[in-house]
Amino acid sequence: MAEKETPNKKEMTDEAIIKRAKMLTNSLPAILNETDSNIEAKAEAARKAEATARRSGDAAATKALDEAKRAGQEPADVAIRAARDAANKVEADDLIYHVIPQEKKPEEKEGFSRREFIKDAALLVGGSILGTIAIALACKTSSTPTNSTQLSSTPSPTSSTTPESTSSSKPTTTPTFSPATTPSSVPISVLSTSACAITSPPPSMEGINTHTELYGTGADPDIITLGPKVGGHPGWPTYEHKPGMSFEAYNRGSPVLAPFDMVLVGFRDTSNSYQIVSGGPFVHADDVKLFFESASPDWPGVYMTVYHLLTSPLLTGHTQSSSNDLAAPPAEGYQLFWDGNYTLSPTGNAASYGALIGYKVKRGELIGFAGTVPTPDGVGHSFADFYFDVPDTSVNPNIKTGDIHLHLVQPGSFFYWKSYSPNANFPSGVLAYPFECDGYQLPPEQHDVNFKYTSKK
Repeated sequence: MAEKETPNKKEMTDEAIIKRAKMLTNSLPAILNETDSNIEAKAEAARKAEATARRSGDAAATKALDEAKRAGQEPADVAIRAARDAANKVEADDLIYHVIPQEKKPEEKEGFSRREFIKDAALLVGGSILGTIAIALACKTSSTPTNSTQLSSTPSPTSSTTPESTSSSKPTTTPTFSPATTPSSVPISVLSTSACAITSPPPSMEGINTHTELYGTGADPDIITLGPKVGGHPGWPTYEHKPGMSFEAYNRGSPVLAPFDMVLVGFRDTSNSYQIVSGGPFVHADDVKLFFESASPDWPGVYMTVYHLLTSPLLTGHTQSSSNDLAAPPAEGYQLFWDGNYTLSPTGNAASYGALIGYKVKRGELIGFAGTVPTPDGVGHSFADFYFDVPDTSVNPNIKTGDIHLHLVQPGSFFYWKSYSPNANFPSGVLAYPFECDGYQLPPEQHDVNFKYTSKK
């Protein structure tokens, strides 16, 4: 039986046979030279084909990676915006609570609300997409040498400008969301020498907690994760996710004082106008918010937020009573909320506020002026809200992004308070009431709501 030829064998064409016969009629040196030339030509063709294939492969891989990054970045941005919008919605709920007071009806929570579910889902989707992109980039760069100085494990805020279709055609700043860096060291806890509800009272209670009449609505007990859960004015109902306690102001524009030494790290302005009655006039609600980091040796790692301010000397360019878009309010720097903390590049017209980020104020110094929100009786409610994020070794289960070891506390029952004066003795851990008390007065010029600090210190 004849042997069957394999599909890989090809018969020589007539042209190839003739070419080979002509070559064999040449002298031996000529035959060898032509053979070498043919071998070199084929080798060069093979090298070119290999280089072309490699370039094609790299281009295809790069294109695929770019397409994957573009495909992943868009839903990641959507998820981040959803988280930020949820924080803005909580602030809007806060203002609505004061505009139209409602009694809180206790009810059993059988599960997540629809808003909570959507928000959490957005954060999870965004996080998983960003993680996938990071892994893909790591895999791509691992095959090529990379300068180690080009890599960084610490996220940093960046900003870019994109033109919007407006009549002025001016570029507007696009916010960049950056989760707060989780400390690499072991989380700290409250110093045992600092008087508070989870350590011990001050050595003497003389002059301590003497102005509880200033206490307003307390924080939502359901989101307090360190210390006593109840605080504030007895019998005044709170609302869901309220992070802090109100201090009642004497009137709109009352000076607000620093409870301890601290540094400005961020701000946010969700001031706006509302209709209390459908079809009625719009009434302004003040809601300038300032974020501070403690510079007090008694409270390392603590953050304090004050909101519902009319304005602040730390915002040198702020226009009072401005109405802002709650979906994208002017904001900059470190932002803290009941369920997360992160750094934000300037949004909206934040640059025009002239925020003195990094400015240090000492206990008892001016940080702002109390604002007012409208009430149905038309009188208005003047106050300033405070909340404190206190570090602890335990994990705060409410934190979805940022430092999970920061805990909200109930200001009225967690801390001890005392009236400020330059000669007052403050035991370790005791805070200063945020309003002028017991005869103390700031310099006259600091009672003017237009007063501004002039430089950083």
